[in-house]
Amino acid sequence: MDEKPRLLLLLDERWGANYLIDDGRPSIRTGLEAAGFALETAGPRRRLSPCRWASRNAGLGPIEVDRLVGELVDPAGYDGIVILPGQDYSGLLAEPSLPPFLRAADRTGLLVAAFCRGIRVLARAGLVAGRRVAGHADYRAEVEAAGGRFAVYADLGGKSDAPPPLVDGNLVTGLRSNHFRGAMVEAIRIAAGNARAARLAPPPEDQATAAPALSRAASPAASPAARPAAARLAFGLPLWPGAEREGLLLMESIRAFGGGLATAPILVAARDGGRGLAAGFLRALPALGAELVPYAADEEARALPFGEKPFAAAAVEARCRSPVGGGGAELLAWLDPDAFVVREPGEFLLPAGTDLAFRPVHHTLVGSRFEAPLDVYWTAIHEAVGGDPAAAFPMTATIDRAVLRPYFNAGCLALRPEIGLLAAWAAAFSRCLAQAKVTATLAADPRRGIFLHQAALTAAALARLPRAAMRELSFAYNYPLHLHGRCPPELRPRRLEDLFVLRYDEWGNWPGAEDWRAVLSADEPRAAWLDARRAALATLA
Repeated sequence: MDEKPRLLLLLDERWGANYLIDDGRPSIRTGLEAAGFALETAGPRRRLSPCRWASRNAGLGPIEVDRLVGELVDPAGYDGIVILPGQDYSGLLAEPSLPPFLRAADRTGLLVAAFCRGIRVLARAGLVAGRRVAGHADYRAEVEAAGGRFAVYADLGGKSDAPPPLVDGNLVTGLRSNHFRGAMVEAIRIAAGNARAARLAPPPEDQATAAPALSRAASPAASPAARPAAARLAFGLPLWPGAEREGLLLMESIRAFGGGLATAPILVAARDGGRGLAAGFLRALPALGAELVPYAADEEARALPFGEKPFAAAAVEARCRSPVGGGGAELLAWLDPDAFVVREPGEFLLPAGTDLAFRPVHHTLVGSRFEAPLDVYWTAIHEAVGGDPAAAFPMTATIDRAVLRPYFNAGCLALRPEIGLLAAWAAAFSRCLAQAKVTATLAADPRRGIFLHQAALTAAALARLPRAAMRELSFAYNYPLHLHGRCPPELRPRRLEDLFVLRYDEWGNWPGAEDWRAVLSADEPRAAWLDARRAALATLA
């Protein structure tokens, strides 16, 4: 695991400028190298010329590839295959050995990615069947004929409404190679890490000792593929007095922009069955198809900021495991009420073998840097929960880009309720509060108490799930719009519609500070919708 992961980059004649362009933002190659990949190139011919724009406007010339595509036999030496942007893929499409090579890579669980027109190569190889994919609209018919779920957009010329990179298991596809250059590189980095972890997992007979499994309820009779996506997944959120407007805006965004998940059940966890919540909020729930789920939390937990969240989450998880009403969900997307769904969040539909999908924290705060010794706070938490700190793996914080030991953001999760992870989270949080070694560390840094719920969630997951059963969601999920000005420029979204799920922290941040207000372009369909809904909710009582 210490050696650099290897990517094979496929190019053809008239390859795109974004592969090597120097325009103040990292090129695709520079970005992939900075992400820690060792790169190797292959093409149908040894010497390949760039597209006209790259040569005339960017001054790029022909390049020599490392290998010929016809020489490729076994993809096992790589961690992923990436088809780079370009204008012409006729050489790759004509190479008879490439489709079986790509199919072997996909079967092995390697990352497979394609920029823009490169989707043609994946369609020809039979890799898009049943998958959500993005690509150039000229090839929509080819993709759909191959069984792919093509992400349709209306602006065929400017592609202004085209989706951000789509991740479906180990497959990453995207278009607008300039606009989404950094986003594609980040999606490739994350998906390659997920794929590598799954591929290098211990054999099934060894996993009982690698990480104890959580108890599972009986699986539903119908297979996931046989049921509509909205019937398989439920959304859950905690709600407390004062957050009613945020909660309603989140639920309305699911119904308005959730795509195939727009009709999914919504479960709202409310202490004491919702007593104390605004009457206007309670009246709105039936029309939104939302159900209140009561929970209880003891005074010690309630004394800490966010201390009730684990118990709210556990109650919703238990409701999902109930076979009637809003229960019976095979998957649960757990979101904080300050979340907003911008596009269909398809990554919440977890692939087989994945029990939990997460985003890292926004920035380090009380996190543990991966290269540093484990501090007393995290040591005490792992001891209280019964986890093994050696099971840690590196993750990169969303905004400050620090490489940390696992530290999950608790406001955006997707999981299988049957594994009981959220109940384990609540139990872990209670054990931390009862453990003197943990509570003794809180006085040294007030933030430790504020974020204890996230630390307990992380420890509970590490104690019970192997890395292969967890996957990181892509960057366009849980994006902190309130921290937009601090986001690295190459990753910063330019439009609201460049995201799937965002967070804004609190009602007063929306529309909020000018440094991120610019993301909400006036011509975006969501702009007028948001202005109208915020105005309507401002007087909620």
